[in-house]
Amino acid sequence: MFPRIIFKSASSNSIVKLINSHLLITSTLSVGHALYIGGELVKAELALITSQEYVQN
Repeated sequence: MFPRIIFKSASSNSIVKLINSHLLITSTLSVGHALYIGGELVKAELALITSQEYVQN
């Protein structure tokens, strides 16, 4: 089992950079999961911009 890793940032671009710099994640992440995370980051950033609540599906 992998350790829990938490990233916090005010922009999806910063989160992408943090994820990309973490070798454990980049070496095990599938393309499908990466696309899912990207979509969720877009939704989260739009929620921040529009002052809406974000809940991960």
